[in-house]
Amino acid sequence: MAREIDSSYLTNLFYTDHYANDTKEKLSEEFAEAYYGKYGEWPDSYAALGYDSLMMTAEAIKRSKSGDPRSVAVELGKTIDFEGVTGKISLDTNHDAIKNVFVLTFQKGKPVLLEKRPTGEL
Repeated sequence: MAREIDSSYLTNLFYTDHYANDTKEKLSEEFAEAYYGKYGEWPDSYAALGYDSLMMTAEAIKRSKSGDPRSVAVELGKTIDFEGVTGKISLDTNHDAIKNVFVLTFQKGKPVLLEKRPTGEL
């Protein structure tokens, strides 16, 4: 949004996202720095969610001790408290991710994290 809208319009705006670059968590910081080092820009939520999805799947493959898609899917469905770059992730019975929501705003045309909240507290 900030790339396409004049920054003078980005005042008193608040939005939610799955990820914020400036979380002070070590794993998230390491991911953001490595991503920046490789691509020359900070990761967005799609990059972070893609990374977490891949890592959750890799963990499910290890737990299943198999490359069989059905076995991996069963293990993936058992994911609880996975430590990802977007925070701690658990999957519910519908395989929906239960995780923190990031509340952001803009300062000087750049996204700034205001707070993280567990989904159930919104």
